[in-house]
Amino acid sequence: MTDQRKQLEKLRTLRNSELCGVASQVVLNQILAKSILVPYSPGDELFKQGDPADYFSIVHSGVVEIVAETPKGPKILSYIGPSECIGEVALLIGKPRTATARVPERAEVINITKDVFEELILRFPVFLRQLCGILAQRLDRATSGGDSNEVATASDGPPTLLEGNLKFFDLASMLQTLVDSRKTGRMFVETGEGEDSKAEIYIDNGSIIWAKTGRIQGEEAVYQLFQMGADGRFQFIGGEQVPANSNISEAPMMILLEAARLQDEYRAIRRKLPDHTRLISTAIPQMKWEDEDTWEYAEKVWEALTRQPTALGKLLKYSPFSHARIYHVIWELLKTGQIEYQMD
Repeated sequence: MTDQRKQLEKLRTLRNSELCGVASQVVLNQILAKSILVPYSPGDELFKQGDPADYFSIVHSGVVEIVAETPKGPKILSYIGPSECIGEVALLIGKPRTATARVPERAEVINITKDVFEELILRFPVFLRQLCGILAQRLDRATSGGDSNEVATASDGPPTLLEGNLKFFDLASMLQTLVDSRKTGRMFVETGEGEDSKAEIYIDNGSIIWAKTGRIQGEEAVYQLFQMGADGRFQFIGGEQVPANSNISEAPMMILLEAARLQDEYRAIRRKLPDHTRLISTAIPQMKWEDEDTWEYAEKVWEALTRQPTALGKLLKYSPFSHARIYHVIWELLKTGQIEYQMD
């Protein structure tokens, strides 16, 4: 890529950023000339928690992960995508970094030093006004949920684009970030071939309102997404129109908590049921099931098995519920002798 092409793409990133988007061409030219485009590899850190704030950054490509060290260990706070800013508030108020910024996969970042930052504030009042507006928005969000001052959440800026390999990203933290920052848009996840390996989730102002994973829809589709594995890619496009009809009613936090619980259960129980091909049939005339919370799932599985002996793989493929639900029901029915594997 030629130097001229690189400069044009860098200028486009600056124009799309929350902080520099309203700046005049004179200001943009100053930033373009005095900023540095730095490539980062997987695992590289822009800065560490506690470091002095001597520059701020605008993501040019890729994704940057914001992580805080807590008494319980590292906690992912946010993911920052192209044209979003990192660390400008800490630079303005002179505080050390409140979190670590690192690169999960690959990224290019535009770094603007403290000297250039202060020069922009002094020479160009519009730059300072824009920064004050960002601070006011951050303060408003902090009173209703809290943002690290290392984290950008440009809800009124250009559409957010986050994408990457799931091997390098924590899906739960990614969704939590989109919810906490009140994003609107569509997330698409693909972990393999076929419809069963594809998922779509729509978020409206931080609420998860619609989801589909293969043939599964609603809350169960979100739970199934967490059980699909980490070998694939994701993409979130902010600002996309959301569906008119919602198929999700639960609060986002409840959905994410249940998704994490079912993911843990799924990992533990699937090792106990490795054979997906052997036919399973009922062993007693009527099902006995005492747990009201899971009765709906058990009833559907029992109905399928009473119609004809069915393999676990087929139950998983055609069920409207996440795999964790089916594994749980089959395991409990096997343990209590209500169903059995047919002899080969």
